[in-house]
Amino acid sequence: MIKREDKYRRKIFSGTLILFLVGFGLTNAQIIKPDSLIPNFKLKMQSYVVHDPININHDNELAVIASSGTGTVDDPFIIAGWNISNAQEYGIVISGTTKHFIVENCWINSSKNHRIFVDDVTTGTSTIINNTCTNNDKSGIRFWASSSSTLANNTCTGNGENGISIGGSGDSTIANNTCTNNVTVGISMGMALGPSEYNFLVWNRLVGNGDYGLYSSMGSDNNSIHHNSFIANGKHNSQAYDDGLNNQWYDEIVLEGNYWSDYSGNGNYVIEGSAGASDPFPMLAPSTYSKETDPIDLSLLMRIGLFLSIIGLFTLLFIRNRRSF
Repeated sequence: MIKREDKYRRKIFSGTLILFLVGFGLTNAQIIKPDSLIPNFKLKMQSYVVHDPININHDNELAVIASSGTGTVDDPFIIAGWNISNAQEYGIVISGTTKHFIVENCWINSSKNHRIFVDDVTTGTSTIINNTCTNNDKSGIRFWASSSSTLANNTCTGNGENGISIGGSGDSTIANNTCTNNVTVGISMGMALGPSEYNFLVWNRLVGNGDYGLYSSMGSDNNSIHHNSFIANGKHNSQAYDDGLNNQWYDEIVLEGNYWSDYSGNGNYVIEGSAGASDPFPMLAPSTYSKETDPIDLSLLMRIGLFLSIIGLFTLLFIRNRRSF
């Protein structure tokens, strides 16, 4: 009888311990919601002010050229609403600055070099949102050595190289961008620009790019890539290429990957490259960002986790006290 009770108690103890650990895990879950990824979500402007190309190389030039507030931390600078066309070099260059800034609602068209080029700015100070970069000789947007940046809601179409190029920049958010009909790649990470790690790429629409929709080169590791739509990119065996390590091609919380227009409907979607990567949860319809698309309420999830943790903790204490008598 005593052995049976001990066996029963052990089962209760094990089950309760699992309940506690699951609840504790839920309270510490880190889910990046689209609303937090994409600041100042709004429609692109319908009209722009014609402006000459700009080349900013330090904070003083940023203060002179940009408008004051609010790019955050202590209300820094904004560049907004400009139409820069037919530039002989870059459209907008910002390099070597330390102040926070936002470039938003600009139209950069038919320039001879990269349209928006952010180079070696202080970590966490740059936000590029709601811009259109079209028909330029090189990449639409290029980021180099500028980590913890945000690139969201931009449209890069018909550029001579990539839609968006990212190098030497980690911990950045690349969300809800549209890169279509660029000559080489929709979004490129690494290559000659240097490795890019721990970036978050979500809700991007990559359509009709000449080589791949997304290219992750060697050294571009530990990136999270999901809920993107890959449609008719290149003529390879897959629409993406991965030479990095530990890049994750799905959301581990909701177990959803990316949409691939050439997915057969069976098994994993295999991704070319030395990483041997695949998307184990291909989506069957394109992913479209909206405020309603996030399937999980983080605050609710944490409350459930806290509740389960408390129940588990009290049950463990109760069992322990019973044993002491």
